[in-house]
Amino acid sequence: MSVIVGMAFDRKQFENRIWEKMAGAAFEFYKMKIGDLLGWPEGIYVGKWGREVERLLFQELSIFYHLSEITFKNREKVLEKVKLQIEKKSDGFFKAAITALNRIAVEKPKLNTKLPKKRMEKTDIMSDFLKEVDKAIEIKLGPIK
Repeated sequence: MSVIVGMAFDRKQFENRIWEKMAGAAFEFYKMKIGDLLGWPEGIYVGKWGREVERLLFQELSIFYHLSEITFKNREKVLEKVKLQIEKKSDGFFKAAITALNRIAVEKPKLNTKLPKKRMEKTDIMSDFLKEVDKAIEIKLGPIK
């Protein structure tokens, strides 16, 4: 057995790693979007969460997705499966983000915690997140030097 095949991911390992990166990014994305709707400061909170989303999706996920050695045929099927799983957890990500924001707001009482209902109705955070995932996966990586 070659060293490369010995280091290759099987379908379940690959799925788990994709899930880790996407779930982490989804949580940060929800915090970013809700914090933005609440008008929280860009530099301290919203921007930090946005940079973390960028790192998780456009660096870690895209590189892992394209450069991992795999022992199965179709990585696109795994990605679609994980995207569906993440989408089903939308309410969980929303609640977790609200909890995290409320914990911050307890320490910083000047931060707004009242969600604007009309703006929330117009916002589909999960759909926006999945578009970002698609953008990250579409990145074509050149040769590594």
